Parts: sequence; C-alpha cells; structure tokens
Amino acid sequence: GRIRTQARVASIQKTGVTLESGEALSARAIVLATDGPAATRLAPGLNSVPYRRVTCLYYGAPEPPFSGPFLLLNGEEAGPINNLCVLTQIAPTYSTTNKQLISVSVLNHADPSKEDLAIRVRQQLREWFGSQVEDWQPIRTYHITAAQPVQVPPFPNPFSRQTHVQDGVFTCGDFCATGTIDGALFSGRRAAEDIRKWLET
Repeated sequence: GRIRTQARVASIQKTGVTLESGEALSARAIVLATDGPAATRLAPGLNSVPYRRVTCLYYGAPEPPFSGPFLLLNGEEAGPINNLCVLTQIAPTYSTTNKQLISVSVLNHADPSKEDLAIRVRQQLREWFGSQVEDWQPIRTYHITAAQPVQVPPFPNPFSRQTHVQDGVFTCGDFCATGTIDGALFSGRRAAEDIRKWLET
C-alpha cells in the first residue's frame, strides 16, 4: 500500500472511493478518519456532531510573560481569551530564534475575520502582563471552524459508539469517543479491531 496526499474524496461506496478528480480507488474496507462534518458529508446516514470554533493567535516575544510549562486559563469570565501557553517553555525547539513562542486561544468567536479580535486580545494581554505585550510580534492567526466536538454533560458513554456505520465503512476520530487526542486514538484502535473482525467473517 501507499499513502496518497492532496487527493480529496468526493464520495464513498461499499467497494471503494471516488476522488474529486474522478479517479476511483477500490478497497476491502473504508475508514473515515476525519472530523465529524467531513464524515457526515461522506456518509449521510451518520449522526452529525456539532463542533466548537476556536481562533489561535501566535506571537513572538523577547521574554516569556511567566516561567514554567503552564497553561494559563482565564478564570474571570471576561474578555476574549480562553487560555494562553508559552510553547517554548514546554518545548524550546519550537522556536528557531531566541524569541518565545506564545499561543493564545479564543473560543467560539462570532466573527473571527474581524480585525477587532486581535485588538481585543492584545488589550486583555496588556491587562494581564503590562507593557511588555507591546514587544510581542504577531506571527500567525488560525481560525478553526471544527476544533472540537461539543460535549455537554450528561452525554452517553462515548466509548459505546459503533465504528461500523455502513457495509464496509468505518469511522474514527474525536467525535467517535471523547474530544481529545486520547479519544481519537482510542477510536482509531477500535476501528482497526472492528475492521479486522469484519474482514475475517
């Protein structure tokens, strides 16, 4: 086998997939290892899962605003920032220069394309860390529309969800278990085990 990249899938069938280029690929089993919206698009019978949006803003700074490998959470319920992390305090190799790499996360911003988000974020950073924020240089901003599946308690056992959703079609991902890396990996292992059993029958 081999891994194909830049090959977007247009549709799936029991015996394979059709790419947007029109090319058809055959398969004994298909795994939808995607986010929830993409899986629902390819397997319409699949129950859709709502997702939360997140905007991540990255800055380069001469000095860290605090020392140590910590995730700073906003406990004030005010302002746009949900959490902040100095990534180079955790993994110094994340920066190829002497600057500190800082990640700021904003959840469910109504319109992340508006420039006022960056202004509001910097204002809150000033309130927390003072004038040193003036030396922070914006690096890049990412708007992620399907960052994490919504998990509002009470919810059913996340590990009871079936991976086999159609004849020969299986799913795995954070929306199949818990909205965590561990949940995604766990569901991937379950899907692999279910495929093995299905192919043996």
